[in-house]
Amino acid sequence: MTLWFWDVLLYAGALLVLFLTPGPVWVGLIARSLSGGFQSAWPLALGVAVGDVLWSLLAIFGVTWVLSIYGTFIEALKWVASGMFLTMGLLLIYNANKIINIDKRLTSPWHVSRLYCRTDRNLGKSQSNPILCRNPPGLL
Repeated sequence: MTLWFWDVLLYAGALLVLFLTPGPVWVGLIARSLSGGFQSAWPLALGVAVGDVLWSLLAIFGVTWVLSIYGTFIEALKWVASGMFLTMGLLLIYNANKIINIDKRLTSPWHVSRLYCRTDRNLGKSQSNPILCRNPPGLL
């Protein structure tokens, strides 16, 4: 396998986009830097950067190793996945005229908060909305 400069540049650009995407690491870095300043935040930032680099390198080398040993299995798996996607597409076309039964329990804010309150019960209610987690009748 040949790795060209443009491949590396594209990969580095994708990692940069992932790095700039806000997430839990950003929240942790902001909280650490606000509570303890630079001295408190730099170990977390360094650990995240090293972890991201090690994770990506291990993923690349791991996939390369798996492909070198199980190349024919991966080829067969590719055909199985293609068949699965083809079947899903045909089923989608076949069922295109059917009406979708909407289950509003997963999109209603009240039902989502009830689900969250159930899982949050042992963690303390300070992380959730206390108004919605008052155990209204019928919740349990």
